[in-house]
Amino acid sequence: MRDAFRAMSASRGKMGSPFMQGVLAGLAEGLSTDCPVGAQVLAWRGDPTGMADALPLRLAGGLHALVLTGSDPALSEA
Repeated sequence: MRDAFRAMSASRGKMGSPFMQGVLAGLAEGLSTDCPVGAQVLAWRGDPTGMADALPLRLAGGLHALVLTGSDPALSEA
């Protein structure tokens, strides 16, 4: 799973998105089974980089939505 996040990070860098590259690289290293989200992501049984799942991008999009809606003020400060 970490390799999927690293690969997606590298591809975002090649596409000219250093911010998303950094977010995905940070997730690749920071995901942990110690938190519910990390546990779910690391246990994912689908194809994380496939078009149907695109898990790294979906997680990044979900985090972005939390920031945009103000649902997680601490995340917005990070």
